[in-house]
Amino acid sequence: PSHTYPDNGIYTVTLTVTDDDGGVGVDTLEVNVANVNPQVEAGTDKTIIEGGSIILPPSSFTDVGLQDTHTALINWGDGTTEAGVISQGQGVGSVTASHTYPDNGAYTVSVIIKDDDQGEGSDSFIVTVNNALPVVEAGNDQVPQ
Repeated sequence: PSHTYPDNGIYTVTLTVTDDDGGVGVDTLEVNVANVNPQVEAGTDKTIIEGGSIILPPSSFTDVGLQDTHTALINWGDGTTEAGVISQGQGVGSVTASHTYPDNGAYTVSVIIKDDDQGEGSDSFIVTVNNALPVVEAGNDQVPQ
């Protein structure tokens, strides 16, 4: 026989065999199912103008632990970290978050997913923030009197 376990843990398996004469044999064994870390796809590199925002998704994850629950942490690469909003079904999920970059530069954004058994997976992408040209307003033309 074979069986797929939906979550990590220690399970007792009992195998009972009955022959055609009514004889019965029983044996048990323990199966130790280890936790598997979530797999994360943070998304592709992005380019914005300073003062602009990026929005997640598309950041997604999978986890073979069908009964696991998850949390998300986003490191925006500029000294800011925050929790992401998780949407999940059995074994799959997505992360939603947004961030505004006030200054130009290149920032490595990391999306970290942790399951309820402390298994952790992460992925990252680069946000290139281009300098915005200053806006100059000279005012109204005035005619001397």
